[in-house]
Amino acid sequence: MKRVVVLLVTLALIAGAVGCPADPGLLPDPDPDPSPPLEYGLTLSSSLGGQVTTPGEGTFAYEAGSTISLVAQAEEGYRFVNWTGDVATVADAGAARTTITMNRDYNITANFGKDPINSKPREIPAPTMFRSGTLTDSETWSGVVLVTGDVIVPKGTTLTIEPGTVVLFAHNREDESKLTLQNYFEWPKLALHVFGILRASGCPSNLIVFTSDALEPRGADWRGIIINGRSSDSLDRSIVSYAIVEYAHKSIMFCGSATGSHLVENCILRLANRVFRKAPGGIEFEGGSGVTYWDASSPIVRGNIIYGNTHNLEIRGLGRPAIENNVIAFGQKEGDYFGGANGIRTWGAEGTPVFRNNLLYGNWWGIEFNWGSEAVFKNNVVVENDVGVVIWQGDPGETKAHPVMAFNNVWGNGIDYSSGSIARGHGHLSPGKNDMSVNPEWTEENFWNADFLPKNPVLQDAGDPEFTDPDGSRSDIGPNWDWSWIDGNLLVTGN
Repeated sequence: MKRVVVLLVTLALIAGAVGCPADPGLLPDPDPDPSPPLEYGLTLSSSLGGQVTTPGEGTFAYEAGSTISLVAQAEEGYRFVNWTGDVATVADAGAARTTITMNRDYNITANFGKDPINSKPREIPAPTMFRSGTLTDSETWSGVVLVTGDVIVPKGTTLTIEPGTVVLFAHNREDESKLTLQNYFEWPKLALHVFGILRASGCPSNLIVFTSDALEPRGADWRGIIINGRSSDSLDRSIVSYAIVEYAHKSIMFCGSATGSHLVENCILRLANRVFRKAPGGIEFEGGSGVTYWDASSPIVRGNIIYGNTHNLEIRGLGRPAIENNVIAFGQKEGDYFGGANGIRTWGAEGTPVFRNNLLYGNWWGIEFNWGSEAVFKNNVVVENDVGVVIWQGDPGETKAHPVMAFNNVWGNGIDYSSGSIARGHGHLSPGKNDMSVNPEWTEENFWNADFLPKNPVLQDAGDPEFTDPDGSRSDIGPNWDWSWIDGNLLVTGN
């Protein structure tokens, strides 16, 4: 009887559910208000020399999946370079007018660079001297010298280049796809080979210029200055000072010397930024450089502005080169490239290069140590590079580097310190002894205005007490050098 009662009650409930209208307030809305669309934030900013005009600068909210127009406008005397930051969905990061698809929050910067002094083709001065071949005796160059073939300064001779001389190298871009590191010294590109002595000493008001003869020059138009001299006598060393060296492949190369203390001082070394394959059919490339050291000597490279090269400095050898008080900026590359564009790349356990009181800014990697490097890295400012200080193992079999790092200021880089490899990517690297991380109060604007000294007073007298500045005080962190001879108009970006 109990089952019958339960069944009747259940049927009654069902009937009631079927036959009775529900409370209208409980029915779903036949035309609900749509949920607010998902939005993402787009933050836009710009570097010195221009601005984002569309949609503007600041943070804007856009519906997920929408495509937004981006327009960057350069100021007079500047040109648009690229968009950087979260650019994965930017249609063309190298175009001033492009679009971005909003799949998440993005933070993007429009970057600008100075235009060359003249937008029209450069004017090539008429040569007053023509040179090629091996010197038979010491000689002096002046005026405008057109180099039409390799020049060799043999042992026992001296080539003197007077202040104000312009040395033009006939450019050659034929069959560049066939050029590799393996046939480097067979390249049909002109060079100044020094086995004796080179004395190229300009003066602050009358610089020497080594450059391409092309109306529209570019990196690797000529090979470079290759110093092979072997004398250990400082009176016999080669000197390049108060000079501009541009558009070469390796601007100044130390190669093959057993001894020597050559000097490169107060120079502008720039725009050696073309790359070529290391081996036929290989995936690795050989970049240009401002200074290359494949040597056993101990040159001094100081007080220079080295910028816009693939690797601004490449240092490997048996000696103890001193690299100090230089501004090393904007390591860059032109053409397809598998690899980095570094401020400094140093490798090998055979020698002990010393990098001291340099400013490394705006490079892909500030400094890269690999292949067992035991370099000394002190009193440097490393700022706003993609990666600041890197110990890298490109080959799993290579010996890990063990540099001596201390009293550096490493700040504002994408990654400040990294120890990694191709296999495992970037990992942790501890700062050097007494390293600091403070804003040096120095920006790209300072560079283009030829103002090369960091402004933060915290860096003054804060370097390694083992060293002193010219005034006898404890060394600073960062450069301490007189660059008053440089006019900002000298600092062009090239073509």
